[in-house]
Amino acid sequence: MSGRVPTGVVLTPLTADPVPGTLRRLAIPLMYGALAILGFNVVDTFFVGQISAEALAAVAFTFPVVFAVMSLGRGMGIGSSAVISRAIGAGDRERARVLTTASLLLATALVVVVAGIGLLTIDPLFMALGADPEHLALIHEYMEIWYFGVGFVVVPMVGNAAIRATGDTRTPSRVMITAAVANIVLDPLLIFGLGPIPALGIAGAALATALSYVITFAAALWILSSRERMLVRPPLRELPAAWRAIIGIGGPAALTATLAPIATGWLTYLAATIDGDVVAAFGVVGRVEALAMIGVMGLSGVITPFMGQNLGAGLHRRIRAGYRYSLRFAIVWGLGAAALLALTAPWIAAAFTDDPEVTRHITNLLRIAPISYGFAALVPVSASAANGLGRPLEATLLAVFRLLISVGLIAWLGASLFGAPGFYVAIAFGNLAAGAFAWLRVRQQVARCGARHPD
Repeated sequence: MSGRVPTGVVLTPLTADPVPGTLRRLAIPLMYGALAILGFNVVDTFFVGQISAEALAAVAFTFPVVFAVMSLGRGMGIGSSAVISRAIGAGDRERARVLTTASLLLATALVVVVAGIGLLTIDPLFMALGADPEHLALIHEYMEIWYFGVGFVVVPMVGNAAIRATGDTRTPSRVMITAAVANIVLDPLLIFGLGPIPALGIAGAALATALSYVITFAAALWILSSRERMLVRPPLRELPAAWRAIIGIGGPAALTATLAPIATGWLTYLAATIDGDVVAAFGVVGRVEALAMIGVMGLSGVITPFMGQNLGAGLHRRIRAGYRYSLRFAIVWGLGAAALLALTAPWIAAAFTDDPEVTRHITNLLRIAPISYGFAALVPVSASAANGLGRPLEATLLAVFRLLISVGLIAWLGASLFGAPGFYVAIAFGNLAAGAFAWLRVRQQVARCGARHPD
């Protein structure tokens, strides 16, 4: 352990165990959980695609809305994790309990409001997104059930974040894997029917999702109440302050999460201005990239509670050591992923398509853009560190910089001036710029943290 332990602080694995080993040990289960979430979406898309092309298109229309609601839940989870972990690090277990309970109450209130507004605005919202009457009927079938089950989706996200704040990343990952397996079983049963179970079509897909998340809902509540003893009946006078603390970080975090699909949408638009084959290639590479960077996703999930607990404990040398290690891990992982993708690019392309032009674009993109993955990985790592340090607007600033400069300006110039090759190179340069900016900004915050509170 680095640094003197302040008086009254009760050490935990996140504040006492060796920094590199702790981060690695906690990140690995989160990698499996992230894979389960990716598999969840793939399975849903696969089975809905077996219904009809219209059903697949209808579900595609729901993606922006579903992602927006999930971003809200993810933001509240980040806010909860940051403030709860800080209380745990400071040894204030009672405040951690109040914050945990307050976060679940806040999540419940938010989903009631979101579901109510969502049910009332299905027609105007999805018509604005371009849905025609045929797709709108299918969207109603899906979203009416999804909105009624949204509490089982969002509340467990916040609950799992609270569990991670204690330093336990294995349990949330196991719960998500269980839910993903349940979804694999329920999807075909409810969509196509079997025996006494009627075929519900696209509504069955929404119901399978809701029922799968019931598992995470029940598990999170049981773990927090019975095992961790983190739920209490908080005094009403303490709730407003707890909610302000959670929203203070969770609000900007939710905004930050919504900027990522906007950036992806802009890149897709730029690809479309070049050629339809480039759009297809970009879509394939996006899915491959999510898998290739799974290690960074896992590490990002543990950095926030690590920073929060050590900030609460006043162990600022550990904060600096954790950030340095995270940067090295991100760069090494990114370089390794780039080398692997460059070597296997032709085989990856062949696995997705037999069109020679699309294959060529996929191969070229996989040999150029991943060069910068190491720097690109610095963005989520630094954003998670900023959230853990109670600086959520820094994380939002990183996302805004990436959207306006790295994706907005650099990618636009490359695509406009040099076509597909310029687009690919511009993505790499944009990642380099975003990573460098993230490192410069958050490094200053980490350094100032130690300067303000030397240990």
